[in-house]
Amino acid sequence: MKKYTDLYMEEHCIDVFFSFVGFPIHILTSGNILPPSLNDMNSNRTLQETTEHVILQYGYTDWKSVYHSDFQNSVIINYDYCNQVQNQVGDVLRTYHSLNLSDNDLSHLIPSMDDFIEHFVLYALLGFHSYNCSEIHENGTATYRKVATPIKNKSNSYFGFVLPEYTIYGVSPNVKEMPDMFVM
Repeated sequence: MKKYTDLYMEEHCIDVFFSFVGFPIHILTSGNILPPSLNDMNSNRTLQETTEHVILQYGYTDWKSVYHSDFQNSVIINYDYCNQVQNQVGDVLRTYHSLNLSDNDLSHLIPSMDDFIEHFVLYALLGFHSYNCSEIHENGTATYRKVATPIKNKSNSYFGFVLPEYTIYGVSPNVKEMPDMFVM
């Protein structure tokens, strides 16, 4: 089994897929180190390629029109968290002295909420509960916050992907729905 190096994981945002007590989960690592049981480069890349193929096959490339027409009752978006991310990025850009830009120029550098959530909504449309790494802790763990989730909690609509099972410590294996955040 080929593994990602720590340096690669720290420098890249990696889409990772797993199952937790029947819930299909997608996380975007945002530079976090993966737990050893999820650090399987070949398996993960196969899942990435397969999900991308399904997204293209079903025409999910323009998520806004798909979400607002056919799937508006299929996905829940955590707009509160998305707005927090957008505001944090804006704050960082505004305080970054070396940019030397006026407020009008700066607004083009701040990602819109639509740009941020697009990635996560596409996976939620496939049935995944989709999370972003919101904070990396000094002890090597990270907090993941839900961005988009299918309305149906335990979904069989993730096209039968074979997902590695992973235990999220601190989350009960008897959950009826996935929490808004977890640490791993």
